[in-house]
Amino acid sequence: MRRTSTNEPVSALDRLVATGRIHRAIDPGVLPEPIDNRTELPSLTELLIAERDEERLRSGRTP
Repeated sequence: MRRTSTNEPVSALDRLVATGRIHRAIDPGVLPEPIDNRTELPSLTELLIAERDEERLRSGRTP
């Protein structure tokens, strides 16, 4: 797990939000806008796996 300059852990979800690849709901109780084509949405699982693999490559480990 990556850490900030103050040695606090940064989760993969936080990194995906920071890079704009996913967005947190402003109000989790509010329903999202309807989506016409769900196939265009990236899978959160796929994004997390990709982020994990990128982290491993950055640190020199192989997936």
